[in-house]
Amino acid sequence: MTQQEFFAYTQLHPDQVNIWYDTGGPPYTLRAITIPALDFNTPPQDRSRVLSGVQEITVPLSTGESITLKVLSATQVQSPATVLTPVVIYYYYYIVPVTLTTIGNVGIGSGTIVFSPSLDTLEFKDSPYNILEGSLDANRQSSYIMQADRYKIGTLANPTYTGPLNIAELISGSAPKAGVQDSSYTATGWINGRYEGSKTDRIDYLTEPAIAGKTFLGSEFPPGSTQQEIGYLVSSSQVLYKDFFFAGVGDTPGFSALDSKFVLSVSSPTGPTATIIRIDSGNSLTVPPALRAGDLISFEQFSIKEVIRVDSVGVSLTTPPVYNLAVTRGYFGTPQTLNTGYSVYKVDRVQIYNIIQNKLSGVPKGQVLIKETGRIVRLDSLGFVISST
Repeated sequence: MTQQEFFAYTQLHPDQVNIWYDTGGPPYTLRAITIPALDFNTPPQDRSRVLSGVQEITVPLSTGESITLKVLSATQVQSPATVLTPVVIYYYYYIVPVTLTTIGNVGIGSGTIVFSPSLDTLEFKDSPYNILEGSLDANRQSSYIMQADRYKIGTLANPTYTGPLNIAELISGSAPKAGVQDSSYTATGWINGRYEGSKTDRIDYLTEPAIAGKTFLGSEFPPGSTQQEIGYLVSSSQVLYKDFFFAGVGDTPGFSALDSKFVLSVSSPTGPTATIIRIDSGNSLTVPPALRAGDLISFEQFSIKEVIRVDSVGVSLTTPPVYNLAVTRGYFGTPQTLNTGYSVYKVDRVQIYNIIQNKLSGVPKGQVLIKETGRIVRLDSLGFVISST
């Protein structure tokens, strides 16, 4: 059967499922299928919105198998009206050719056919579930970026010239405008998020990009406030508490340090604020310490009232290895004399934030009174707890 013969046949039988295949087989090659727009319910329902977006059609065969036909194109067709029969609308699908060794019973019930996708595509496209809604298929022309013509190198007048051929138009501003992605958006937030990137970081906002923690009631004080001054305000009920957020260990923010299992291998005097200290494991461990740039450390836990910031970590090829820490001494507290054998403690990273509506904002360097515990914690410039009463 030719294509013209098949189309003429569908015009005579538009209210049934018709499949065009080569009749000279076996084998048989399927090339097209038609499906009426109205189903066989009572009353019949129009399936046009579903049929218009069909991409695959699964048809059961009498042999017990099912074949899936991939749609190449879909066309809505209608049969001619006569005195006895009304107009019937049906869909004509060109499919990727499928070859079968046997056809079996050619009768196919329309109720046994499965469509994919089996949903109202037009309704879906307008719904909030369509992730492509509002997407752009082409770039808009920029209002100021021009297109440089670099199709060829050099000109007859100047063979060594390697710049744009339309350099005169570019200089005068008459060159055609270029199509660029960032011109497809008008909001700065969309342009930066998709193409430009962020010009700020956690140092600017004093906030980590992703964080989890708890809230607590507290009151903020300047770094120069004394414990006696804060205590007087508490006793006279002059303290105003508000919600803060903290990330770190514990139910309430505080200062704590854990033994890193490393010890100071060379004594370190008070020295300058920037120096190198050496630590080792005291045994055959060869793994590097769990320390990184930005960590805070102390010695002998709470007996040495000095917090030291780690600026970088290096290792020497010795047995056992010695780790050279470039540090800033006196990050908090007065630099003390550190003797060989002192245990190295890693200060828990507890950071406190202000809550502004539904956003977090860093707490500047200062002190925070914890209402629940009555403790006063001191913060560095990033809001990390570096001491506690």
